[in-house]
Order: sequence, then C-alpha cells, then structure tokens
Amino acid sequence: MGEPITTSWILLYGWLPIDRARITLLELEPMRFVEQSPLATMRLWRHERSIHELDDGCELVDVLTFEPRLPAFEPLAERLIRWIFTHRHARLKALFR
Repeated sequence: MGEPITTSWILLYGWLPIDRARITLLELEPMRFVEQSPLATMRLWRHERSIHELDDGCELVDVLTFEPRLPAFEPLAERLIRWIFTHRHARLKALFR
C-alpha cells in the first residue's frame, strides 16, 4: 500500500487521453478503498469509495478531493469530474439493476 501499482491513462469518452495517473492505493477493505494517485494535471487527487448495503440493494459513495495544478481550471475540473462520476454511477446502476 502507498506505492504505485500501475500507470493508467485517463480517457474521456473511452478513447481521448486527458491525463495519466500512477494508481496508488492507500487503503483497501472489502467494501471500501482509498486511492491517492499522482496525476499530471492535479496537485492532489484523492478518491475514496465505499459501498453500503441497504435493504433493497446498495449505495455507492465516492468522495473526491482534488486540486488542479492550475487553480484557474478548478471550476472546469469540478464540472468535468462531477459529469464523469455521475455518468459512471448511472452506468453501474444500469448494469447491476
């Protein structure tokens, strides 16, 4: 834990490379992980995901903390990241419905 396990391109629309990450897990549990991976465009990128069992399924919670290297891009980065994770959650919901 705490050491990069792989390097991965971050793709927009599944084909357009927009960043490169060194995937680094800080914590890994059966229903939770914390990843803090160095990115080319972000001074800080921390992603915590947890899955909570509910009576009628489950709840997936992503908590993201980030700081772009260029502060002027923070509003754009926030909108893009919100869009990506909203899309990802909708796809997961459709897949596991």
